[in-house]
Amino acid sequence: MMIDYKNNIIPEDIKDLKKIFDTLEEYSFLKENWDGYGGNKANLKIIENAKSFISKLMKEINQIPNTMISSYGNVGFYFKLDKNKYIEIEIEENSYSYFVYTNVSDLFGKDDLDLNIIDFDLINAIKLMYKEKEWIC
Repeated sequence: MMIDYKNNIIPEDIKDLKKIFDTLEEYSFLKENWDGYGGNKANLKIIENAKSFISKLMKEINQIPNTMISSYGNVGFYFKLDKNKYIEIEIEENSYSYFVYTNVSDLFGKDDLDLNIIDFDLINAIKLMYKEKEWIC
């Protein structure tokens, strides 16, 4: 449990969102060539886009993604259960894309999507991936 300075209890999902925001902001402080291969740091517009996007997405799902940055300076999120269940989302300056791999026969993705609209197929893929995990346990 987390408590703010006014002794209000902060819900877990808010705490998780803050961790994601903090990590995204760290990406703006990376030095150029941070990966040794010419990697760019994330610009503030991409970081703000990512914060807005993940805030909307987390209202639809109950899972916390991992964060990542590409060498191009785009930021993203991924969900991974095992080597056969993986979903990746990449946030750019004006759009986003995603890739879903949930088994050998279920492989798809979309690109150049509107940042203001969370794609229905993406939400369903995340929910289905974690629902299947519950069945396996």
